[in-house]
Amino acid sequence: MKILKAKNYIEGLKLQQFKVKELMLLPSEKWLQKRMPAMRESLKNCGMIWPVIVTDHINYWHNLKDNWPKNEQGLLNEGLAVQTGNKRLKFAIEENYDLIEGYFVKSKEEQIQILSKTRIEKEQWPLKT
Repeated sequence: MKILKAKNYIEGLKLQQFKVKELMLLPSEKWLQKRMPAMRESLKNCGMIWPVIVTDHINYWHNLKDNWPKNEQGLLNEGLAVQTGNKRLKFAIEENYDLIEGYFVKSKEEQIQILSKTRIEKEQWPLKT
């Protein structure tokens, strides 16, 4: 079993392993591909620094109609999506990982608390060890 593990964790926060094939990406393929080259380099050289942040269609705080993945009929897909870390999930998909580490959140407030401790601006991505 191939697991994309993080290098760092937030103490006291419940870490989970999510099945890569069961997670949905929120941004479009076009958006992701434009941003993936530097992320691929960083992940291949340094690994995943922080776990992804996951939520579900029930707890998602943005406008579901506009932002949540939909099926061919235009209906919302039920299930889990990566709210923060979509490029890491895309990498896990490309590299055939089975599981990815992440935190499940039920609100924007929970997400903000995690981001305040883990956010790395793209200009600061560690591209080399």
